[in-house]
Amino acid sequence: MKPFGVLVPGGRGDRRRLAGADYAECVSYAECVSSGLHSRLPMEKTQLKKKVVILKQEKKKSLDDWALLKHHLEDMNVICNDQEEKISDLKTQQQEEFKRLEESLQFLQKQKEMVSQEKDLAEKLQHDFEVSQMRFKNLQAELEQATAQNESHLQKELLQQEPPVAPHSQ
Repeated sequence: MKPFGVLVPGGRGDRRRLAGADYAECVSYAECVSSGLHSRLPMEKTQLKKKVVILKQEKKKSLDDWALLKHHLEDMNVICNDQEEKISDLKTQQQEEFKRLEESLQFLQKQKEMVSQEKDLAEKLQHDFEVSQMRFKNLQAELEQATAQNESHLQKELLQQEPPVAPHSQ
């Protein structure tokens, strides 16, 4: 490998100075590199412009997607709010229905209790009626017996008090 220059002390710090053939090679190399760089610059500039156009298109697409997503999010928020409102309304209706059913249940339980009390009273009255009927039959039988005894007794007394009646002749 050839060195491109020799270090020569002096001046403002150490600098590389090229001597003779090395200088020509170096200049030629530098021109090549410079020429290559100059020819590459427009190509890279074109590529960068294409990348900028692509990036701008992607940015626009991303912004469009963002706007669409934002719109969908707003729609979803409206739907969610509507659903929450419906759920709240249904919950309120359910609570009202539950309260109404509880009141109906309490009313029916009171009615059942009253019917049960009325049934118990009816059974007691039926029993009392049957007992009263038996007493009535017993008293009626006693009354009939007493009446029969009284009639028999009265007939005996009447027969004993009255003289026999003589038949009248005409």
